Amino acid sequence: MTIESMTNLQLESKARNETYDEKLFFEADLLNSLGQAIIAINCAGKIIYWNQAAEELIGWSREEMLRNKAQRFFTEVFLLSDPEIVSRIWSKDLWTGEMTVKRRDGKFLDVLMLRTNIFDDGKSLGVVGVIVDISNLRWMQQLTKEASKVAPCTSSLLQV
Repeated sequence: MTIESMTNLQLESKARNETYDEKLFFEADLLNSLGQAIIAINCAGKIIYWNQAAEELIGWSREEMLRNKAQRFFTEVFLLSDPEIVSRIWSKDLWTGEMTVKRRDGKFLDVLMLRTNIFDDGKSLGVVGVIVDISNLRWMQQLTKEASKVAPCTSSLLQV
């Protein structure tokens, strides 16, 4: 192989890597722009993605979470035991459910989590989840329930 052909191969490889990096940055920006908390966990149980909205909602920084195993995250933040983690988070199906989250500051939030597996050529790479704060919805439902006890005839007007 000549020096010229080696240089051409290196330039081609560098161009492919730059294109791949640009794609990754675009995808990360896209996920950050959604405004919802998004996390991704690989098959080894390591958190590999934690966006700005997740930081704001749950209170843990991206840097802190990327150093942690998901196991700790789900037991300390989502208050799940080991069997629940396996059944809810690592199942192969799309999963949607309501959960309680413990923020870093100790406050509790009601959230809706939508979770699905990430596949590449049929091989599972991990899971990705979108977390939506539904605390205000729960508060409004509770308020409606209490109001209907006080004034039953107005309960239909207060339905959320």
